[in-house]
Amino acid sequence: MKFTFLTISFGLLFISCTKKYKYVERIQSSKDKKIKFEHSFFYSKNDQSAYLEAYSKFKASTNVSDFSKQRMQDDYNNIIDFQVFDNNDKNITYVEFDCKKDSENEIEKKFKRRDSKSGSKPLSEIDIEELREKFVIQNVDRNTRFYSPKRIQERQQPLFYLYIREKNGFIDGLRMRFTRKRNEYSFAREAKFYTKNGSHTIFFTSSLSKLNNSIEGFDEDLLNNKDLLRDLLETDNLKIKILGSYGITDELIHAEELEDVKKIINIFLQYS
Repeated sequence: MKFTFLTISFGLLFISCTKKYKYVERIQSSKDKKIKFEHSFFYSKNDQSAYLEAYSKFKASTNVSDFSKQRMQDDYNNIIDFQVFDNNDKNITYVEFDCKKDSENEIEKKFKRRDSKSGSKPLSEIDIEELREKFVIQNVDRNTRFYSPKRIQERQQPLFYLYIREKNGFIDGLRMRFTRKRNEYSFAREAKFYTKNGSHTIFFTSSLSKLNNSIEGFDEDLLNNKDLLRDLLETDNLKIKILGSYGITDELIHAEELEDVKKIINIFLQYS
């Protein structure tokens, strides 16, 4: 009880020391040229830190848009600009503070993608150390590593996550994996993904069962599934239905799992 009280007190103290802000993006579809606005809320300690967090969100979104244009080569969302508002709906987008430009430049360096014409560069020791802080690293063989989110160590089956592949020192793959305990009566064949933009079908693969005959699932190369990748970037909710010989089961994808998906895509863009 004492621990619970302290936890609640700390949470209330944290909220009282931060302010609520609204981040708004102005977006244009490359397909129909329509303009739309998307918003989200976040907490920050003051207007300066809120602006920098909003600017970081903006650079991440433009990074994703560039990826869609250059790598996916189909319809995409063009991020025009952003605005940020405080809890009183005051626009603080143009707030001035010391070293504002320097702070923006640091954020741009973090999110700047390497020029595709110059080719990918191998990971440096600093890159690898940064990735170690963010991921569980699995050494597959002498030349290949997988980078998976740390939170999967805390989760029970079923598991849904994205992971990054490094080969010969280069980031070269972005994959999506779903696993669950095998039910001898389910005979799962495929999964249907439902996002806000539509549905996608992924077929279960036998390779996962060969690794562990107590699980079933799929391991999908997202770079070869452009529509699904785009929808994962844009959706704010995700449902999965598993189709088997004896019916359909629903798998719930939690908000933190979807949050990890978006983070990993952005990290992939940063290092690839």
